[in-house]
Amino acid sequence: MAGRPPRLADSLYIGVRTYSLTICCDERRIVLTEQAARDIVLTELRRTSCSYRIAVLTYCLMPDHIHLVARGEARDSDCLAFMRIFKQTTAFRWKQQSGQRLWQRSFYDHVLREGEDAKDVVKYVLANPVRAKLVASPKDYPHSGSFVYERTELIEWAFGSEDGGV
Repeated sequence: MAGRPPRLADSLYIGVRTYSLTICCDERRIVLTEQAARDIVLTELRRTSCSYRIAVLTYCLMPDHIHLVARGEARDSDCLAFMRIFKQTTAFRWKQQSGQRLWQRSFYDHVLREGEDAKDVVKYVLANPVRAKLVASPKDYPHSGSFVYERTELIEWAFGSEDGGV
């Protein structure tokens, strides 16, 4: 990665806000197809999100990156601290296990503005494997989900009661 993506004022990462976050694997290597890597990422994502009071509305582990839609649950929820600790912990655990770097240096984020519908962002994230031609429907992709909603409930909410097609 040439440089780090620009960040907004730190205050915009504190509180009850919704974020779209993307973290790419180091050199865009295909790592998240490995069960051990997925286990580390999901275990630490759950632990860190609870510690920092960040609700993971949806996640999608693609082969070389992860998408998250997350929301601060309290006035002092700190998305930047959550991301720093999540990346640090997963990177350390993966390096111990594989001897390889896990993540690129920074991450991409978008703070949803008032009036932006989180449902649209969730739908976009869940449809990522379809756009990448990994599956025909979001419901067929096994490496996406939520720590807030049951998977079927999430897909139905995002896409309607049809079969979860895009």
